[in-house]
Amino acid sequence: MVAFNITGKKHALLSPAKIEAPDLIYPRNEVGVQRMCFFSSKNSDWIYSGIDSLKELRIGIASDTSIQELTQYVSENKQQFQYMPYNETYIEQSLKKLKLNRIDTFLFTYNTTIYEMKKSGVLSDYKSSGCVSLAKVYMAFSPNPGLKIKPMIEYFDERMDKIKASGVLSDIMARYGLENWQKFSK
Repeated sequence: MVAFNITGKKHALLSPAKIEAPDLIYPRNEVGVQRMCFFSSKNSDWIYSGIDSLKELRIGIASDTSIQELTQYVSENKQQFQYMPYNETYIEQSLKKLKLNRIDTFLFTYNTTIYEMKKSGVLSDYKSSGCVSLAKVYMAFSPNPGLKIKPMIEYFDERMDKIKASGVLSDIMARYGLENWQKFSK
């Protein structure tokens, strides 16, 4: 993202939250929400209900992950967290650790985790155990004035308004086994 801001060679970027890239230009409409959630084995009774519910758990977390709501707890309870590289095998490795009882839960984005579990055919073996945070994510545009992005933003918002009004958004999300994010972003 740094190269994007410095060079201004790209017109747009999917899908930062505004807090992640405050220097970019955002349309009115988001493209979804990012929920950071805990995932556990389907037989686990544990549900995230705040910081106190994390006590004595073994928690998988991606390296370089920073979740504002948990920052202080993580720094004070490092022994509870097992950091794994944030790469294309993070979810697969986390699910294996759950299956082998090496961790009690792991933290990652809801949509990506659900999609990957469904794709791997293991969705019924695991469950979401509650979410920590929610942030709207956007098609963000370059602040480079030479790119003349205003018409692009207007077009994007116009098309997104039509998609939302048509009711087709729920159908699109359902094809990926996901819920329409609008119910979470209000």
